Amino acid sequence: MARLAQASWGVALLSAMAACGGRIASETSHPGTSSGAVGPISVTGSSSGGSGAMVSASGGGVTAGASGSVDGAFPNQVINKIDMLFDIDNSASMGDKQQYLVAAIPDLIDGLVNPNCIDNATGTITGKSMQGAGCAAGSAPEFPAVKDMHIGIVSSSLGPRLSEMDPTFVTGVCNDPQQAQAPFQNVNAHMDDHAHLLTRSLTGMAPNLVEGAVADAGSGFLYWYPVAANGMGINGAPTGPATALDSAMTLETDFTSLVSGVGVFGCGIESQMESWYRFLVQPDPYATLGLNSGKLVSGQPTAEWVGVDSTIIQERHDFLRPDSLVAVVVLSDENDSEIDVRSLGGLGYFFMRTGFAPPHGTSACMTNPLSAACVSCSPGNTDPNCTMPGGGVATYQAVNDWGYDPNLRHVHMRQKYGIDPQYPVERYFYGLTSTQIPDRAGEYPAGANGYSGFGTNMNCTNPIYAASLPQQKDLAAGIATTISAADATTLCSLPVGARTSDKVFFAHIGGVPHQLLHFMPNDPVGSTLTTADWVKILGTDPEHYNYNGIDPHMYESYTPRLAGQAEPFTNPPTFDSSGTNPLAPTAAPSTTDPINGREWITDMPVGAHRLEVDRQFACIFPLATPRDCTQAVNGYACDCPQMAGTLTHDQTPADCSDATPTMQVAAKAYPTVRELLVAKMMGVQGIVSSICPTDVTDNAAGNDPLYGYRPAVAAIIDRLKAALSNACLPRQLDPAADGSVPCLVLVTLPTPAGGGGGTCTNPICPTGVGLTVPASSVLAPFCAAAEASYTGEKGAPGDPAIQSVCQLAQLVKGQAPATDFDQNSSCAGSQDKGWCYVQGAGANGCSQAIVFANGSPPAGSLTSLSCIEVSPTVVSGDDAGP
Repeated sequence: MARLAQASWGVALLSAMAACGGRIASETSHPGTSSGAVGPISVTGSSSGGSGAMVSASGGGVTAGASGSVDGAFPNQVINKIDMLFDIDNSASMGDKQQYLVAAIPDLIDGLVNPNCIDNATGTITGKSMQGAGCAAGSAPEFPAVKDMHIGIVSSSLGPRLSEMDPTFVTGVCNDPQQAQAPFQNVNAHMDDHAHLLTRSLTGMAPNLVEGAVADAGSGFLYWYPVAANGMGINGAPTGPATALDSAMTLETDFTSLVSGVGVFGCGIESQMESWYRFLVQPDPYATLGLNSGKLVSGQPTAEWVGVDSTIIQERHDFLRPDSLVAVVVLSDENDSEIDVRSLGGLGYFFMRTGFAPPHGTSACMTNPLSAACVSCSPGNTDPNCTMPGGGVATYQAVNDWGYDPNLRHVHMRQKYGIDPQYPVERYFYGLTSTQIPDRAGEYPAGANGYSGFGTNMNCTNPIYAASLPQQKDLAAGIATTISAADATTLCSLPVGARTSDKVFFAHIGGVPHQLLHFMPNDPVGSTLTTADWVKILGTDPEHYNYNGIDPHMYESYTPRLAGQAEPFTNPPTFDSSGTNPLAPTAAPSTTDPINGREWITDMPVGAHRLEVDRQFACIFPLATPRDCTQAVNGYACDCPQMAGTLTHDQTPADCSDATPTMQVAAKAYPTVRELLVAKMMGVQGIVSSICPTDVTDNAAGNDPLYGYRPAVAAIIDRLKAALSNACLPRQLDPAADGSVPCLVLVTLPTPAGGGGGTCTNPICPTGVGLTVPASSVLAPFCAAAEASYTGEKGAPGDPAIQSVCQLAQLVKGQAPATDFDQNSSCAGSQDKGWCYVQGAGANGCSQAIVFANGSPPAGSLTSLSCIEVSPTVVSGDDAGP
């Protein structure tokens, strides 16, 4: 096979790549925290800016404390809809994992539509609120049954990404359309699903597999919207184009068909995070990728995005509601592989080309990837890593080298190449949490060689946080080939809606040993990940390439991760196996290490194995049915040699039988580092579970909580239920003679774009919205406690120290205008800004509640309540406080 780096223009290309350099993801700060991945939601108040929003406080938010106090953070936006998007890896190794997801679907659906009944006195589970009909006397549902839900699926396959234009390998990688590998050769491989919602089904057995469509998903997704006929309560007329489903069994059946229809023969260079970002977030998703011959770098055309995918625009409009809880669930056994084709001055697409021989990075990259001396080798560089015997720039060329193999190029890119053409992982974090994100022009403004989509370039309203979304009909004619200024405005300048970041969740079922997650059934607190847990999973500071303290099973490597053996780099991290167990050497039996079998020699003799080079496993789990790799029908997904004796024991993958090396007895997963890093950044909005099940068979009763992906389902439901709860204040408050209650509502305002919004201890409180500066005696302890509990990066958006904290006015009947209160003594319809305490009918089903008036607090803010059952100290002016 030809090597592009050795072509006549190869020297110039290397020089251009070296000059463009590599974007370093860690240069961008993020407000993520390292608090729990599997555990309870920290009930944080968020402002919808909607009139008459009710306080939701139980389930870990506001609590009744000692000395008559009532304190805590609380949400002020009631959520009764869920929009849940599954992003499923459909590469060859995913078949066994997809089956466990299928098995978990009934638990997920049942857990959301039939919540547990909780005994009012003991807090124990007494049964199920079947079909939302309610619970027996003395108990109550732990959250309202979900009666309005969209469920959609995208796959990890995004096609060739310009590799099909490779002049030395004309077939490219992941070309579409093409038939799937045997034994599925009678169906389309779907190498490029375009991040469109999937509606296909696959029935039958290979080689007679039949592709069809799930009729109820004709609009791209499933719409759970039960009506009174099934005992779920009257929802009213369905909205939107989707078919409304009112049978939980039908929903489960349809969802199962959609998961099965994803397939296991998609693109092996997966885009696990770009697919959901492209569908939900990117304001102007491209219609096609192209090469711009009018813009050359070192004589090579540069990559560009062409047009807008109007199918995504319409599907997003129909799927994503402005007032729903949003959950993104990513199922994958491999690290995110997406290449940003526009990186490296527009030459990033070369890393998708099979014939490309990437350059080495300089010696500094092997020890300190953040060093200024870490660059891509180029002509004239005399660094020892950059020269070849006889002259020329050192490049990766061996087909069994993880620096050359296209499927492994995404691993440790900056260490190997001195450049990193992947999207910064922060892009996905901001896509889930920020109301402002960049469009394509903001990501690559004129003159930018690398991704620049942060800070001042976040120029568009994030569709996740928009009040309304454009449709196909809003786009100008010819949108498939160009974008006019009017189109850009339509896609970018969207009105900001009510959703806040605490109503957006990211769940990842991926490559991490379940032992590192210590999931405990029915104990969300005990299952919560600590900072020390995250160090074992990702290392001390993975964004700055400090992997010290990582569990050895989680370190990405193609060589055995053992002391005294060859390491990929000259600065191997200090491992901590206290969360699992020490690694087993290559010579050990494959049953020695219960986590991943053992280490093994992954760079194979050419032709001896399905993969020429591989990575060490994070974890493995037994297959329900062992796979005979000597059979051609199993070749598409078999890890073991096809002929006995072609590999030594040490070269045979650890998921193969020691007794019969051609028999695959386990499934494997690699460390899914980038997906896990996003979950860590998300803090309490992040959910993590292992793709390697604890128990691979269910118990006789069919309710083993550790079977398959039940831990993932339990974690997802535990997180979502608090955001769905219409909870109440835990006890009554005693109003004073004038009708007021001795409480403060403190509002933490979002950091404005570009900063300048004040600080916690020196806030800027906008006038005219019912906000004033709290007393210093209130701010000092509040700010100190907020900063002490914050574990994100100091100075980053989300750091409480740089957010203004203001006091929201209390509206009191008899003091405010009579029109502020209705017949139930509620201020929900008030024209003034503020809040009031309500009991009885005005508390919307609660015995007592806090009600917000006229769009209070401002959209995007977080709220905290403190009530002390003693007479307040009366202080005038800005020092007024409790």
